[in-house]
Amino acid sequence: MQHPLNGGVRLVSPMARLFYSVFGRTNPRGWADYHCAPERRGTLWVHCHGPAKRGGANLEFVGVPKELRAAALQLMFALVAQMRGGRKLRADEDFAAPLSSRQQSFMQIGTLRVAAWSDRHHKGMLRVVDYGEPLQSGFPFRLFGSHIVARAMCADTPERKAALCRRSLEIFAGDFTDPGDGIGADGGDADLTELQNKCNILAYTGLADALCEQNRHNDACGIIVDAIARCPAWARGYRDRLLTSGEPENQYTRFWRDADIADIVLRRRPAEGAAPAARPAPAARGGAGFGNRPKDPYDELLRRG
Repeated sequence: MQHPLNGGVRLVSPMARLFYSVFGRTNPRGWADYHCAPERRGTLWVHCHGPAKRGGANLEFVGVPKELRAAALQLMFALVAQMRGGRKLRADEDFAAPLSSRQQSFMQIGTLRVAAWSDRHHKGMLRVVDYGEPLQSGFPFRLFGSHIVARAMCADTPERKAALCRRSLEIFAGDFTDPGDGIGADGGDADLTELQNKCNILAYTGLADALCEQNRHNDACGIIVDAIARCPAWARGYRDRLLTSGEPENQYTRFWRDADIADIVLRRRPAEGAAPAARPAPAARGGAGFGNRPKDPYDELLRRG
């Protein structure tokens, strides 16, 4: 697939990339040539060239909403950094790593598939998709949702944390888990990485915590109901920990003490056998011309987070 090479597509010019590779070796802009090319449906094809020449792999994201350009580049930088550190990324293999923040408490997981490009510039490129998904699945909703919630963990104000958690839920609201999901093989809590990938649980708890910090306990209760419905086994364990943690009593802790988890599940989960709701694509915000970077508040939050 061909695309134009101009200032709107290339992250940095060849001269700037050379400067970074010589004088700013810790800056990922010098590690590869990154392109953000527009797709026909108004999304972006974010990919890189260069790592394959050094024994790594050229990577791509497809279907990236324009307002998630910054998030796509952050994830691309992190994956390229994994290769620079000696990690081998191969076709039809999975990866697991903390890609977004030093403070995140889970691993991000995904799968690499060989893209179908046949031209010499892009042949052999590996497409990053959600864990276990096929090549045709396109945009990795789960990976991007987890990236933004990991950045939210570094937010310096509860308002910024809440905004990022909401954005994560807009991208991936989470699936409804099986009854036993959330319980580990030893009867304890399940792996947080698995829960995060399945139902974006940390976006719900992070948003609830941020709202509580703003004394918006009623709003926090409304958010956490959706998390309980998605993963009731996790909710039972979380309630036990919360109520024995010494947290001061407030509307939120009283909600957890009195919550009828079985009733919430009955009322909020889809009926058994019902078709799952269609997963909405992230809505594009603001207009942007060909190759131009759209102005979006979440983009600024990601950079500052």
